[in-house]
Parts: sequence; C-alpha cells; structure tokens
Amino acid sequence: MAVAEIQNVKDHRIHQQHDGIEKTNCSIRNKIWMAPMVRGSDLAFRNLVRQQGHIATPCFSPMIRADQVLEASHYLATIENPKDIPPNDLQHLHEDVVLVLTDILADQEPLIVQLCGCHPDVFYRACRFLLKLKNQQSQSCKIVGLDLNLGCPQDCANVCNFGAFLAEEHPDLALQCVAAMKRAIYEDQRDGCTNPPRLSCKIRLRHTTQDTIDFARQLRNHGCELLTVHCRRRQDKHDGAPDYKAGRQLVQALQDSKFPILINGDVVCLQDAERVLTQTQAHGIMIARGFLKNPLLLVNTTTTMMSSSEPFSPSFTLSMAALYLEHVEQHSPPSSLYIRKHLQWLFRAHLRPSNGKRFENFSDDDWKSKLWTFLQRPYLETVYQFRCLLGLYARNWMEEGVEMHVPASLVEHCHATFREIRHGRVPSKNEDGKVEEEGLGAGLFD
Repeated sequence: MAVAEIQNVKDHRIHQQHDGIEKTNCSIRNKIWMAPMVRGSDLAFRNLVRQQGHIATPCFSPMIRADQVLEASHYLATIENPKDIPPNDLQHLHEDVVLVLTDILADQEPLIVQLCGCHPDVFYRACRFLLKLKNQQSQSCKIVGLDLNLGCPQDCANVCNFGAFLAEEHPDLALQCVAAMKRAIYEDQRDGCTNPPRLSCKIRLRHTTQDTIDFARQLRNHGCELLTVHCRRRQDKHDGAPDYKAGRQLVQALQDSKFPILINGDVVCLQDAERVLTQTQAHGIMIARGFLKNPLLLVNTTTTMMSSSEPFSPSFTLSMAALYLEHVEQHSPPSSLYIRKHLQWLFRAHLRPSNGKRFENFSDDDWKSKLWTFLQRPYLETVYQFRCLLGLYARNWMEEGVEMHVPASLVEHCHATFREIRHGRVPSKNEDGKVEEEGLGAGLFD
C-alpha cells in the first residue's frame, strides 16, 4: 500500500483537487471573529487558526470561571516563577486554573478572556488579577479584552447561575457584574497602565426583541463596549433557525460605531457570513462550529466556500487534524478532552453515526463507526496515540480506494492497530517484517 508523503504540511493547507487559492476579501476577514468555546478555543487551536487560517481579529479564550481565576492567583503566589510550574501540580488543579497558568499566560498574541460567574466582587478581583498578569508579563500575556458570558444555555449555567440564566433571571446582578469588571479596568488605568482592554458581553435573544434591545442598552450604560448576540433564545440552545430579523432590529436600535454588535448563530462558512452581514447590517460575525469543522475557513478557496451540507474530503480533514496536533505539541491543552473534541468535529461528517450516537456493536468491516467510538475513549491521552489514530483513519480510507495525501508527521503511524493505540505501543511486526493486525471486532478495542 503506497503512502503519499507530504514533506511540508504547513504548505499543504488545501489539496490540489480544489480550484486554487484566491485572496480573501480583507473587508470580510476583518469582520469575522472566532467564538469563545468551552474546550474548543484552546491556545493550540487558536494558533492553528492564526497561523494557517489567517484570522485578522483577536481570538477568545475558552470560558473560564471567575472564581477559578482567583484560585490561579493564589497558586501563583506560592511559586517563584510561573514558567517553572511542576507538571504534577497541573494534574491536581481545576481545569480553569490550568487554563490561566498554561493558556492565558503563554499566549503571545492579542487575546480576549471570557469569564463566567455571578458574583460582582469575584469578577472585580479576577479582572484585577488578569490585568496585573498583563502588565507584569507584557511579552507573553497580551490581553486586549475581557468578556462576560451572559449567553450559555447549558444545564451547568443553570446550576451555577451564570450565562443566559443569570442574564434572564437576575438581570440586575448581571449588570452589577459588568460594572464590577469595568471598575477593574478603570482602576487599572488610574494606576497608570495604558492600552486598557475592551469590555464585551455575549448574550442571547430574550423573550422579545424589545427586551433584548433594552437589556443591550443597559449593558452599554454599565460599561460594555462590544456586544455579541447569539440569535437564538436560551430554550433553543443550538437548535432551530436563528432569528436574524431580531438581530437586525437590535443593530438598527443601537446604531453606534462606538458600540459594535456581532451576530452569532449558525454561520459556518464565508458565504453564510456575507449573507448574515447583509441581512443584519451587524458590525461583524462570530463563528464557532464553522471554525471547528474547518480551521482554514478564512482562506478563501473553493473548499472553504462550500456549504455546510457538503463535507470536506477525508484528505483535507486529515491534514487539519495533523496540523492541530503539531500545535498541541507546542502548547498542550489542560486535558485530552480538548484534543478529542477537535478531532470529533473534524471527522464527524465522515465517521459519526447518522443517529448521532455511539455504536455498541461492530461488524468487522464497520471501521468508521468503530473509529468514531474509539475516538471518545478516555485512555486516548498522548499526541503519539492521536497520531496513530489519524494513521489508522488514513489507512482505512486508502484501503477503500480513496486517494489520501498523508502528512509527513503521520506516515510512520499508518500501520497502527486499535490494540496498539489503546496501550500506546509502537506497531509490532512479525518475523517476516509485516505489521501484525487484529480484526476490527476483536475484543472491541483491546
């Protein structure tokens, strides 16, 4: 079985089967923002979108709990040098604390930090600490914005009273949180610090459009300088068509170049972005799932302009996954959950079962459903294991006769088996020098 080795993965952003690269319209690139995503907008992925995807706007961090920012400040007070954090310590710290220590502190590009919570005093102290980090670590920590999450519709937000639940059920408290964050920024300026970060909020549509407009005005009056509106209501979560008509009414009601509004919801490619910009007249578009599916969304090609109903080629998704792992080697996420999430988004169009669930039983030739389920296993932790998984993905496609251009970083991993990946072992060979393989259904994964 021949393996096509690509010597320079970074130059292989789009395979030759596509119609060539056009220059992206700068006006649209400057209006596209990558959304803050829980376990999705980690530093490794941000750098992939920055370096290979050429995003022009500042990136958002994953959502971080404000009280855990304070825990990070307490931890940093116990060590002399933030660069000398013992690896064992990171295994026992809260994930959000690790994000502050290894993600926020390590990012050398403009970054907007998204926070969640419901206590104004905690927000104030968390923002003061983050701005202190910005001022002390100016070469490696470039925070240009602080963002308050007032739009999360998930159950955890309901339990902890943050996100959309805080905004809808305790709006006065939400406004106090905004004011506390603005006070922290103001006091940082008063202390002589320049280039203050912009304060932004991310919300969802409320019960009526007028309620949304009124709340947006209150946010602006309490210090918010940039507003992102997910054009769905809390009960919708991520289902149903976004209400762009309400988004347009909001933009019209708050027409002010000093208070830009970004529209979010169901935009997955540049064509969608251009359509929604025209429809809503918003200042910009925020995209989440579109970047997860295609980190090169802003590289204006035939590939990236495809509609969301048309999956990318297996070769393209493989190259994106390989590039992401290269960045993971440089900036490891707080846990392997981040890596699994990104690979699942990249491969879901080709591997995910049509019912959206994991398979429990497999036939010997059902490698796609088995690989999809295997990708969600907790024992997948190392870059080596994930590279072997990508090699297995490539090999099975090639055995089906699909042309695959395998990145150089994956060539030696194309003979891995499920069992070897499970135990993190180098692929074994028999006396004839051939790789030994197990049947796809043999003991499931072990």
